[in-house]
Amino acid sequence: MTRSKILLLLFFIGVIFSACKKEYSIENANITTSNFTAVINGTRWAATTGDQGATLLQGMVNITGISADSQEISITLTDTLLGVHTLTPKSSSLAVYGFIDSSYTTNFSTSQGTDSTVAGGEVDLTEINTLTKTVSGTFSFKVYRSSDGAQRTVASGVFSNIPYTSTLPGSNPSDTVVASIDNSAFTSESIQASVQDNQLTILGSTSNGAQSIALVVPTNATVGSHALTATGAYTAIYDFLGSNGGNTAAPVYAGTVNILANNASTSKIRGNFSFTTRDAATGNTNHTISSGFFSVYYGK
Repeated sequence: MTRSKILLLLFFIGVIFSACKKEYSIENANITTSNFTAVINGTRWAATTGDQGATLLQGMVNITGISADSQEISITLTDTLLGVHTLTPKSSSLAVYGFIDSSYTTNFSTSQGTDSTVAGGEVDLTEINTLTKTVSGTFSFKVYRSSDGAQRTVASGVFSNIPYTSTLPGSNPSDTVVASIDNSAFTSESIQASVQDNQLTILGSTSNGAQSIALVVPTNATVGSHALTATGAYTAIYDFLGSNGGNTAAPVYAGTVNILANNASTSKIRGNFSFTTRDAATGNTNHTISSGFFSVYYGK
C-alpha cells in the first residue's frame, strides 16, 4: 500500500477515533447488551451499547466500537459492496485494534506486517439498511504491531444493526482550519485531531467529506518553517470528491507549514500552511492550497 493510501485511511479512522473519545461516555453506557462483539486472543470483547457506531461517507464504511475497559475495534472498508472484503497489509481496507486510554500510542492493525500470516483476514458486509440506517456483518482477522512484533487474533466478530451516519462529526468551536483551494475559500465544518505513533494528524473537512485538507506533523513540532513533502515527517493531502463519485487523494508535491505555537501542556497547536499537488500522469501542478491557517486542540 502506498503511503498516500495509508495516510488517507488513517485520516478517516482518526475522525472516528476522535469522535468516539470526545462524544461517547463509557460511564453512562448500557453494557448489558451489545450488537458489536468478538473474541480477542480467546477473551470475549463487546462494545458497550453507547460506544458503537458507523459512518458511511463517500463510498467508505467505518464501524467502530469501544468496550467498557477502553479496548477499541475499528473497521474501515473502502467500498460499500455487500459480501466479503479481504484485509491484507496491502489492501486499502483495514481494521485497527487498540486501547484508547493506554499509554501506548501505537495500535495494532491489518495494514502492518509483511504478509497475511501476521496480519489480515475478512469482513463480510451482509447488510446496509438504508431505511433504518444500520449496517450488519461478521469479521475475523489478525492484527499486528510492527513497533514490537506483537500480534492479536480477533475471531467470531459480529456487528448487527449498528446505526450509521453520513456526515462527519462537528468541531470544537475553538478549532479552525481554513485555506484557499484553487482560489476558492475553504472553511472546515468538521475538524478532528488525533495522535498516532508520535505524529499529529489534523483533518479539516466539509460536513459531507466532499473536500478535506489533512496535515501530518510530529507531536513535538517546533516553532518555525518546515517543508511539506509526500514522504517526510511533515506532509499533507488534499482529498476531494472526483467526477467518478469517489474521493481522490492528492498528496502534497511541495509546500511549507509554519508552526506558530505548539503547547504540549495545553495540547494546542497553531500554524500557517500552503502546498501544491501534482498530476501523476502529466507531472503538472493540478491543485494549489494557499493562505492556510489552523488552530486546533489535540488532547483527549
